[in-house]
Amino acid sequence: MDLKIILNKNNEGVDHFSTGRYSAAQKTFRAALELLKELLLQRELYGDDDENGSRDFPTFDLQTRCINDNLNQQNSHEHYIFRNALVVSVDPSSQKNTIGKNDRRALSYGLTAIVVFNLSLVYHYTADRCNCQTNRTKALRLYRKSWDALQKTQSWIKNQNRLFHGAMVAGMLNNMGTILH
Repeated sequence: MDLKIILNKNNEGVDHFSTGRYSAAQKTFRAALELLKELLLQRELYGDDDENGSRDFPTFDLQTRCINDNLNQQNSHEHYIFRNALVVSVDPSSQKNTIGKNDRRALSYGLTAIVVFNLSLVYHYTADRCNCQTNRTKALRLYRKSWDALQKTQSWIKNQNRLFHGAMVAGMLNNMGTILH
């Protein structure tokens, strides 16, 4: 299985989310997480090292995409939500990086944090739109899982793109705060 398939699923979920297809976005992000889990179970992400215990991986292009929609926000906290979904793609212009097993673990945690954050955002939006406490609780639980995964990245995301890492941290903390407020 190719890592690009997981990235494409994540980005497809962002597309669904940005066009208001929240159910499709949830399914797509969950599919990306299942593919990532399958990849890890197959040990493809960790296996096949060279003699130095390293392996080639591409450089990633990390971006945020603001989700702008024309929602009625009069009775909503939605205007306080950090509205940037996280998009990841392989940077075609870059050289491959040789990374070791610990860096690959950080990469897997980083990708998990990104996809789970996006899934959190969808639940948060739907909770606020429908005033659904169950989805709010799910969103908070998922933000925490994304936070936990981000802490295990050993700064992989920060090394890839400091601004992206900062946006992720700010988004998670802000959105958890809006739920708890």
